[in-house]
Amino acid sequence: MSSHPFNDPANSNITLRTSDNVDFYVNQTILLEASPFFASTLPRPTPNETAINPIIDVPEYSIILDPILRLCYSVKNPTITVINDHKTKASQFSD
Repeated sequence: MSSHPFNDPANSNITLRTSDNVDFYVNQTILLEASPFFASTLPRPTPNETAINPIIDVPEYSIILDPILRLCYSVKNPTITVINDHKTKASQFSD
């Protein structure tokens, strides 16, 4: 399970599901504004959208996606470690 602020489906309008099956409940508008990558890959919300939060599968592992989202969300004092540390940790999930 993802940690705060990404663990509350009531405060989200999209779900990012990582390759290790962790769901991150996020606000699409924040991601679209914060990141050119997300702006180019996520579908734009429609004004009358009432469907259940779409789930978008992403190839990253949760330990990689979490710090990226924290930067997009401007989380106060996020704990961000060196990417190589995450790469080493992520290797435990690979085949």
